[in-house]
Amino acid sequence: MNPYVSFISNSSLFISTMSVSLSLYYTVITASTINYSRLIVVFFGTLTSYIGVQLIPISKNKIINQRTEWIKKHKLILISLMVISFIVITLSIKNLNSFDILNFIHLFILVLFYEKIFINKYELRKLPYFKPVIIAYIWACTCTAPALYSNLNSINYWIWVECFLFILALAIPFDIRDIETDSLESIKTIPIKFGINNSRFICLVL
Repeated sequence: MNPYVSFISNSSLFISTMSVSLSLYYTVITASTINYSRLIVVFFGTLTSYIGVQLIPISKNKIINQRTEWIKKHKLILISLMVISFIVITLSIKNLNSFDILNFIHLFILVLFYEKIFINKYELRKLPYFKPVIIAYIWACTCTAPALYSNLNSINYWIWVECFLFILALAIPFDIRDIETDSLESIKTIPIKFGINNSRFICLVL
């Protein structure tokens, strides 16, 4: 793979750009005012969250695939990106309303619980069949909740469900990819329970 493409993909810069794109999409279709500070927080919040979750296997010495090997090699760069992200978020958050701040705080707490980043007792990703659900919930709240809040009197609340199901359909294939490692960690997932082909069918239905 081209080293630049590899860096954009493995560093989570690409997925962070996609979160901003989806947020901007729902802002536009609901005729909401574009808040650039919010989009900045969405980008760097996504970047921080994904890097943090990626670095956990490194700290646990679980180097199990090519991606985590890349992360180990570029660990200092990723940590630097996290530091920059925290600084930018701190500078931008003052331009958000109270709803946005509370929304992002509760999502950040979920990320901390997702893979025992700071709390050792709980790990949401190990709840049976819960991994893609929590990912879809975080994305739906990130990308649609601000638009819903700014149009309380006229908005169609089904856009939250639409976004949730869309991300859920994208998240399940990653459980298919991780079926062997999840089995080793005794994590119950949809592909392990229903098989790969049935899981693909579930994605199509969603």
